[in-house]
Amino acid sequence: MNTRILLLALCIGLALPAAAQDAVRGKALFESNCMRCHRDGATSLKTAPADLPALLADKSVRAHRFTLTEAEVQDIVACLAATRAPQ
Repeated sequence: MNTRILLLALCIGLALPAAAQDAVRGKALFESNCMRCHRDGATSLKTAPADLPALLADKSVRAHRFTLTEAEVQDIVACLAATRAPQ
């Protein structure tokens, strides 16, 4: 059982730096793709970060017709979730 706990702790520890890196990359992506309209960042968005992938994939909003990969969208979501004030 101790081996399982150690393995789980190791996996969690390895995942944390990757998540932080995604948020940093997401910040750069947000600044280069989204700041033109969303100058106030995450605080001014009407859409919750978790709902952004569906909104951007739908392309129903004309301004969101730029091309981002799924990984880039997830990086932006990670950044926004980390910086957005709880509602």
